[in-house]
Amino acid sequence: MYTVDQIKHIEWELSTKCNAACPQCVRNHYGGATVKSLPLISVTLDQVKTLVPWDKMSSLEMVYFCGTYGDPIANNELLEICKWIKTHTKAAVALHTNGGLQSPKYWRKLAEHVDWCAFAIDGLADTNHVYRRNVKWHKVIANAKAFIDAGGEAKWDFIVFKHNQHQVDTARQMSKDLGFTQFNYKKTMRFLDKSHNFLDKQPVLDDDQNVEYYLEMPTIDKYINNVGLNLQKIKQQYGNFHTYANLTSITCFANHERKLYIGADGYVFPCGWLADRQYGIDVEQHPDHKKLKLLWQQLGGAHLANLYHTPLQTIVEQTWFQQLESSWTNQDRLERCGAQCGAGTNHIGDQNIDVDYIPKLTMQK
Repeated sequence: MYTVDQIKHIEWELSTKCNAACPQCVRNHYGGATVKSLPLISVTLDQVKTLVPWDKMSSLEMVYFCGTYGDPIANNELLEICKWIKTHTKAAVALHTNGGLQSPKYWRKLAEHVDWCAFAIDGLADTNHVYRRNVKWHKVIANAKAFIDAGGEAKWDFIVFKHNQHQVDTARQMSKDLGFTQFNYKKTMRFLDKSHNFLDKQPVLDDDQNVEYYLEMPTIDKYINNVGLNLQKIKQQYGNFHTYANLTSITCFANHERKLYIGADGYVFPCGWLADRQYGIDVEQHPDHKKLKLLWQQLGGAHLANLYHTPLQTIVEQTWFQQLESSWTNQDRLERCGAQCGAGTNHIGDQNIDVDYIPKLTMQK
C-alpha cells in the first residue's frame, strides 16, 4: 500500500446521523427503521485537529466529507471543521450531501469554507422523495441556491431510477438555470442481493417492515449499469460470484489513487466500500462481516484498525493496511474487495461514468 506522506485524498465520514432514509442505504432497513447496531455519533473539531498527522501529509490534495452511513451536514461543528482545514492545510475541502438540513443562512456561510459541494438530488419536486425519503425538495433547492448565490461551487448528482428517468434532461437544464457547475447522472449498481443476483425491483419498507412501494431499475439503456452484463459473464466462467470474488486478481483503486477513508466510528479503510461491511440488516448476515471481524482478530484486535486507539501512521504503514493487502492473495480476502476492484468488474466506474469529480482512473480496468 502507500505511506501517510503519499496520501492524496481523504474521505472522512463526519457523522453517522442523517435526516434521510434512502432505501438502498445500509443505515436503515430498506427505507424503514435505522439499524440498531449503528452508533449515532459525530466527529469533533478537536478530533479532526489531533487524530490526523497533518504535518506529515505532504501530498494531500483533497479532504472530502461524505460517508457511508451519515450526512456531513448533520455534524454541528462542520463549519468550524471546514474552516480549520482550509486554514491549516493546502488541501481542497469538499462535501456530499442530500442538502435537506440547515437553512439558507447556514449554506451561505458554508460557501465561504468549501471548494465545492455535491448535492444528491434524485429527481424533481414530485420524485426526489421516492428515494431521498424524508428530504424536502424545495428546502434542498433553497439551500443549494443560497450556497451558489454566496459564491459556492455546486454539483448536482442524480441517481436514475425508472420513476425519475424521464426527468433527467429537465433536471439538467434546471441545474444550469440555478448555477450548478456540473450535472452528473449516476447509474446505480445497488439492485443486487447478497449473492450478487440481479434484481429488477426492490421493496421500500416503513418502520414496521411493511412494503410501501418498490424501486425499479431504469428502462432506458444509457441509464442502466453494466454490472448485470458483467455478472452474467462472471457466472458463466466461474459458476457463481463468490468463487470469482475469491479468485480474481485485485487492483485496489484506493491504493492506485492514494485514497484513505475514515469512518465516524474511527475505523480506517482504503475506501468506503469496505466501511459498509460493518453495520446493516443484510450486511451483518453477509460473510464479509464475519471475515472483517476475523481479520481484526488475527491482527491483534479491532483497536489496531481504529484511529481513536491507534495512530494513523501505524494503521496505514504497519498494521491494518498491510494485513488487508496480504489478504488479497488468499481466501481470507473480503468479497467486497474482489467485487469492487477485481479484474472482471468495474462497479465503481460503471456507477459513476458521468460523475466528473470521480477520478477518471476509476473508469479504467
